[in-house]
Amino acid sequence: MDARTVNIDGPTAAAAELKAVLEEIGIAAEFGLPEHRADLVLPGPVHVEVKSASRPSLAQLRRWGLEKPPADRATQLVVVVADWIDPGLRDELEQASWGWLERAGHLRLIAGGFHVDREIDPLLAPEVQPRNPLRRESGLAVAIELLERKASTLPGTPWNVTVREVAAASGVSVGSAHRAIAELTELALLDEDGAPRSSLFWAAAREWQVQWLPLSKQPEPDVSETVQRLLRFRLEDLDEAGWAAAGDGAAAAYGAPIVTEGPPRLLVPDRRALTWALRTFGEATDERSASAFVAVAPTAASVRRRHPRSPWPLARPIVIAIELASSGPRGREALEQWPDRPAGVLDGE
Repeated sequence: MDARTVNIDGPTAAAAELKAVLEEIGIAAEFGLPEHRADLVLPGPVHVEVKSASRPSLAQLRRWGLEKPPADRATQLVVVVADWIDPGLRDELEQASWGWLERAGHLRLIAGGFHVDREIDPLLAPEVQPRNPLRRESGLAVAIELLERKASTLPGTPWNVTVREVAAASGVSVGSAHRAIAELTELALLDEDGAPRSSLFWAAAREWQVQWLPLSKQPEPDVSETVQRLLRFRLEDLDEAGWAAAGDGAAAAYGAPIVTEGPPRLLVPDRRALTWALRTFGEATDERSASAFVAVAPTAASVRRRHPRSPWPLARPIVIAIELASSGPRGREALEQWPDRPAGVLDGE
């Protein structure tokens, strides 16, 4: 068979897909001849070796030679073609100067005179979704617990945390904790020993989403005992999931250099507590007339082990750090300048 003939059912299918995408953005590519020892050849010439997997793991990348960079990075390039490339693996690929075509919608190719790092139209059917443990409440709870433990672990100290410890501290079952840790490890967000990598913090920040609702009256703990139970304040036991201050006010209380703007923002542990908050204190007609904002915490674990403060306890520093990182440039700037931020949260940005 001619070396330029493409068998789309064979290993050259990924190379053909990469070639088509490159040509769509104006980069000419030819299929490599045997003497090139490459799947594609770009102008320069740049010899491209294509690796293909649906969703590669860190172990698979290492088997492909990730830790052995090409002799000449200007003329040799390895490109991984995959359905999904997880956040932790992108860091590894960048450090190795490898490129990637993610069919979910991203192309990165930096070699020789080429510098392409852009979103592309997805090459997957719209209904295909990646598996992401951070989009499950239990998975996010485990991630927060692991990040907090990592921040309090002295450098050089061996990581020695059991699944049962993580499950108990994050308020999830042992089975859910085991599943989350296994998936986060597979996605290269944890090291082989289970310790969080820096990419886990940023991955958690990307999945941190809350819907703030305006209240017409300022919430007060001084309501009837029955309503308190329905609201789930849990001010008598801060280790349990209950109401917690978040937003700019909480960040400023911890010493972050951020100017507090507007009414307080309070995370509540579940939708039932939110329902009774709206019934008790009323929903404001718009944000301008709000006396406070409330939202259901993305995971109940984020409003456990709260820090004492009047009138409302504070969510833990690691939760506030994730919230700041998720809130855009202003929040990230405050995070960078926060002198007492949890250790390690800015590593590997």
